Amino acid sequence: MNTLLVVDVQNDFLPGGQLGINNADSIIEKINEITKLFDYCIFTKDWHPANHSSFINIWPKHCIQYSSGAEFSKNLIVPKDAIIIYKGMDNVIDSYSAFFDNDKTSETPLNSILLSKKVDTIYICGLATDYCVKYSVMDALSLGYKTYVIADLTRAVNVCPNDYETAIEEMKNAGAIIVTSDDLKLNK
Repeated sequence: MNTLLVVDVQNDFLPGGQLGINNADSIIEKINEITKLFDYCIFTKDWHPANHSSFINIWPKHCIQYSSGAEFSKNLIVPKDAIIIYKGMDNVIDSYSAFFDNDKTSETPLNSILLSKKVDTIYICGLATDYCVKYSVMDALSLGYKTYVIADLTRAVNVCPNDYETAIEEMKNAGAIIVTSDDLKLNK
């Protein structure tokens, strides 16, 4: 069973958002197109409490629970049967990965859901390549999933200028298969 994991395509990560990523909105149309190629679609949301510890010295306030910034882009088409995974809800520890918080003491329901549906292959896209996408990919690999990164449907924060390229290389070296959205159409 092939599953598409769409990471954090939320207003605060789009241009003009609290943690806006350059050209992040340019991936939405193709994400909408490819969702129909998959058996399951799972979408994640950063879902932070207003006093989240990462707001103190790491990130600007973003994706605060129930805020407009935490909502998916109005242009993103989330299929009716899609599963939504919320992450980053603990006040004191962040959760870049869709699977675990950053210190690996808590996990989201994602792995249990995938196991219950007998999923063995995951395609991952979304925001941001160098944080939440990368950590989700690394955890998917560590859990034994065949993991693809749809590179053209990710965008990076790029705190340092080459963070996108570095993240792609790290994921590839860890065992992820790097593809483009055009590759998916050839395989179907």
